[in-house]
Amino acid sequence: MKKIIIFLLLLIAISPAYAVNWLNLTANSGRSVQLDTDSIKQYKNYYLYNIKYKDDKFNEPLVVTMQSSIKSPFSARLKVYKESEYTSLNGDYENMTNNLTTSLEPVTFNSIVFVCYNKVKELELAKAVNSTVEQNFKN
Repeated sequence: MKKIIIFLLLLIAISPAYAVNWLNLTANSGRSVQLDTDSIKQYKNYYLYNIKYKDDKFNEPLVVTMQSSIKSPFSARLKVYKESEYTSLNGDYENMTNNLTTSLEPVTFNSIVFVCYNKVKELELAKAVNSTVEQNFKN
Protein backbone atom coordinates (compact mmCIF):
# COMPACT_ATOMS: atom_id res chain seq x y z
CA MET A 1 0.00 0.00 0.00
CA LYS A 2 2.83 2.35 0.87
CA LYS A 3 4.42 1.78 -2.56
CA ILE A 4 1.15 2.65 -4.30
CA ILE A 5 0.87 5.93 -2.40
CA ILE A 6 4.48 6.83 -3.22
CA PHE A 7 3.90 5.94 -6.87
CA LEU A 8 0.78 8.14 -7.03
CA LEU A 9 2.59 11.05 -5.38
CA LEU A 10 5.45 10.76 -7.88
CA LEU A 11 3.01 10.57 -10.75
CA ILE A 12 1.30 13.76 -9.59
CA ALA A 13 4.65 15.49 -9.05
CA ILE A 14 5.91 14.80 -12.59
CA SER A 15 2.61 15.52 -14.38
CA PRO A 16 2.82 18.65 -16.50
CA ALA A 17 0.91 21.51 -14.96
CA TYR A 18 -1.19 23.87 -17.03
CA ALA A 19 -2.13 27.27 -15.71
CA VAL A 20 -3.25 30.36 -17.56
CA ASN A 21 -2.18 33.79 -16.38
CA TRP A 22 -5.39 35.78 -16.68
CA LEU A 23 -5.04 39.54 -16.31
CA ASN A 24 -8.25 41.28 -15.21
CA LEU A 25 -9.10 44.40 -17.20
CA THR A 26 -12.07 46.76 -17.31
CA ALA A 27 -13.17 48.59 -20.43
CA ASN A 28 -14.27 52.23 -20.32
CA SER A 29 -17.81 50.92 -20.72
CA GLY A 30 -17.47 49.15 -17.35
CA ARG A 31 -17.45 45.62 -18.81
CA SER A 32 -14.83 43.30 -17.42
CA VAL A 33 -12.61 41.06 -19.50
CA GLN A 34 -9.60 38.87 -18.88
CA LEU A 35 -6.50 38.67 -21.06
CA ASP A 36 -4.48 35.45 -21.22
CA THR A 37 -1.01 36.97 -21.04
CA ASP A 38 0.59 33.60 -21.87
CA SER A 39 -1.22 33.54 -25.21
CA ILE A 40 0.15 36.82 -26.61
CA LYS A 41 2.05 36.30 -29.86
CA GLN A 42 3.37 38.70 -32.43
CA TYR A 43 2.98 37.03 -35.82
CA LYS A 44 3.71 38.85 -39.08
CA ASN A 45 1.98 42.24 -38.70
CA TYR A 46 -0.46 41.08 -36.05
CA TYR A 47 -0.92 40.49 -32.36
CA LEU A 48 -2.69 37.25 -31.49
CA TYR A 49 -4.11 36.79 -28.00
CA ASN A 50 -6.93 35.17 -26.08
CA ILE A 51 -9.54 37.01 -24.07
CA LYS A 52 -12.23 35.71 -21.72
CA TYR A 53 -15.53 37.42 -20.98
CA LYS A 54 -19.00 36.58 -19.81
CA ASP A 55 -21.60 36.31 -22.53
CA ASP A 56 -25.22 36.31 -21.36
CA LYS A 57 -26.20 33.72 -24.00
CA PHE A 58 -24.04 31.01 -22.41
CA ASN A 59 -23.85 29.56 -18.91
CA GLU A 60 -20.07 29.88 -18.85
CA PRO A 61 -17.54 32.45 -20.01
CA LEU A 62 -16.29 32.43 -23.58
CA VAL A 63 -12.66 32.55 -24.62
CA VAL A 64 -11.93 34.20 -27.95
CA THR A 65 -8.73 34.15 -29.95
CA MET A 66 -8.26 37.67 -31.28
CA GLN A 67 -6.16 38.96 -34.16
CA SER A 68 -5.28 42.67 -34.09
CA SER A 69 -3.15 44.81 -36.33
CA ILE A 70 0.09 45.89 -34.66
CA LYS A 71 -0.35 49.46 -35.91
CA SER A 72 -4.03 49.97 -35.11
CA PRO A 73 -6.80 48.36 -33.06
CA PHE A 74 -8.47 46.84 -36.12
CA SER A 75 -9.27 43.30 -35.02
CA ALA A 76 -10.99 40.02 -35.85
CA ARG A 77 -12.31 37.09 -33.84
CA LEU A 78 -10.51 33.97 -35.02
CA LYS A 79 -11.95 31.26 -32.78
CA VAL A 80 -14.47 31.05 -29.95
CA TYR A 81 -14.24 28.47 -27.15
CA LYS A 82 -16.34 27.71 -24.14
CA GLU A 83 -14.10 28.06 -21.10
CA SER A 84 -14.22 24.32 -20.40
CA GLU A 85 -13.09 23.54 -23.97
CA TYR A 86 -10.26 26.09 -23.76
CA THR A 87 -9.05 24.60 -20.49
CA SER A 88 -9.20 21.05 -21.83
CA LEU A 89 -7.04 22.14 -24.81
CA ASN A 90 -4.48 23.76 -22.49
CA GLY A 91 -5.03 27.10 -24.20
CA ASP A 92 -4.66 25.73 -27.74
CA TYR A 93 -1.69 28.11 -28.28
CA GLU A 94 -0.24 26.01 -31.13
CA ASN A 95 -3.27 26.62 -33.34
CA MET A 96 -3.66 30.38 -32.89
CA THR A 97 -2.41 31.21 -36.40
CA ASN A 98 -4.62 28.67 -38.21
CA ASN A 99 -7.50 31.06 -38.94
CA LEU A 100 -5.67 34.30 -39.77
CA THR A 101 -7.68 36.76 -41.81
CA THR A 102 -7.14 39.99 -43.71
CA SER A 103 -10.68 41.14 -42.87
CA LEU A 104 -10.10 43.15 -39.70
CA GLU A 105 -12.79 45.45 -38.36
CA PRO A 106 -12.49 48.75 -36.46
CA VAL A 107 -12.78 48.43 -32.70
CA THR A 108 -15.04 50.63 -30.57
CA PHE A 109 -13.22 52.83 -28.04
CA ASN A 110 -15.32 51.57 -25.08
CA SER A 111 -15.09 47.88 -25.99
CA ILE A 112 -13.38 45.03 -24.18
CA VAL A 113 -11.33 44.34 -27.32
CA PHE A 114 -9.96 47.89 -27.27
CA VAL A 115 -8.77 47.63 -23.66
CA CYS A 116 -7.18 44.22 -24.39
CA TYR A 117 -5.49 45.52 -27.54
CA ASN A 118 -3.98 48.44 -25.60
CA LYS A 119 -2.72 46.13 -22.86
CA VAL A 120 -1.20 43.74 -25.41
CA LYS A 121 0.61 46.67 -27.08
CA GLU A 122 1.87 47.85 -23.69
CA LEU A 123 3.12 44.37 -22.69
CA GLU A 124 4.79 43.76 -26.06
CA LEU A 125 6.49 47.16 -25.95
CA ALA A 126 7.79 46.46 -22.44
CA LYS A 127 9.06 43.06 -23.61
CA ALA A 128 10.88 44.67 -26.54
CA VAL A 129 12.45 47.32 -24.31
CA ASN A 130 13.60 44.69 -21.80
CA SER A 131 15.07 42.61 -24.61
CA THR A 132 16.98 45.61 -25.96
CA VAL A 133 18.31 46.49 -22.50
CA GLU A 134 19.44 42.89 -21.96
CA GLN A 135 21.21 42.87 -25.34
CA ASN A 136 22.99 46.13 -24.50
CA PHE A 137 24.23 44.70 -21.19
CA LYS A 138 25.53 41.56 -22.93
CA ASN A 139 27.55 43.62 -25.40
